[in-house]
Amino acid sequence: MTIPVRWGCVDYLCTLVPEAGPDPDPAPVRVTAYSQNDERWALQYYAGGVTFGKAGCLVVAVSMIASLAYAEPMLPPVVARSLRLAGAFEGALLSHPARIPGRWACCSGAGRSTGGMNRRTLTSWRARSRRMARRSVR
Repeated sequence: MTIPVRWGCVDYLCTLVPEAGPDPDPAPVRVTAYSQNDERWALQYYAGGVTFGKAGCLVVAVSMIASLAYAEPMLPPVVARSLRLAGAFEGALLSHPARIPGRWACCSGAGRSTGGMNRRTLTSWRARSRRMARRSVR
């Protein structure tokens, strides 16, 4: 497409050239879907004496994110074992999300070691997890 443009006393013909941009039809992202109730691990204990079926939804979600980031399956029991080794759990709670990138650098959240959470959010989650831990002991 060409458009006439007058700049000062001079006439120009400008040809618009489309800029290179993102693919208008990007390939769909394929997320490996896991369920905490999958019979392969629903009855397995992952941390703090709790099974995936009872309370493993966050660990399963981390598994799906890691599978997407690494483009290979990362099964929840393997991810839970790795998170335990990184010290990410307090009891059954994933109370130290900042330790996730220590195991999987690509899950660092824009290069920040907090997994994309800010300090205020982490403090809030830590307080909440302590309250939940106290309730579960009673």
